Amino acid sequence: MGLIGGRTYDYYGHLSQGFMAGKLGLQRVGVYGLVGERPTFFLTSGGDPIAGSGRGNRSFYRAGVYGSLYIGKFDLTAVYQRAQDNVFLANAVSAGTPLPLGAQGPQWNTGTFEAHYTYSPKLFFIGRYELVRMAKQALAANPGDLGNTDVFTIGYRYYPFMHSRAGFAWHQEFATMRIKGTSGTGLDQRNSSYFMGFDFAF
Repeated sequence: MGLIGGRTYDYYGHLSQGFMAGKLGLQRVGVYGLVGERPTFFLTSGGDPIAGSGRGNRSFYRAGVYGSLYIGKFDLTAVYQRAQDNVFLANAVSAGTPLPLGAQGPQWNTGTFEAHYTYSPKLFFIGRYELVRMAKQALAANPGDLGNTDVFTIGYRYYPFMHSRAGFAWHQEFATMRIKGTSGTGLDQRNSSYFMGFDFAF
């Protein structure tokens, strides 16, 4: 097929359902899933990988559920996802090659909770919490909580003007993240970020 990554197929499915919940109005729930394969090694020419020559495909999957709750000016969306990678993909080992001692296919769970408060048609506030929890490490010797992640984000989006022919939006966010045990000394990694952007449509 000449694809850069190799010869693989991914399959994705998504189902969602909206329903009326009395005075609360429209609510929504859904499920989704992704399953596929990725190559674990490539043919080479002069030491360089050949595009589209990926071999030793191994599998991965992602599956999740979500729900969106709307209560007046407040809304909350929650997403839960389960993920797993094949042992060869996770440990960056070519299929058919001996694996490191204790190698295994990792599994992890993720969650996202994002809330919005619509103060007015021109202004809403955002609060978001994201987490990753490892269920099985790529190497059995790794600490069980290695790579566990927590991210907190707050922000807002403001529309100074909105017209039928043009609109302008100003968006700002501040986020702080902690990743368990991934620093060079084995301590947690922590970082913070600030984002500001402008959107103009006409």
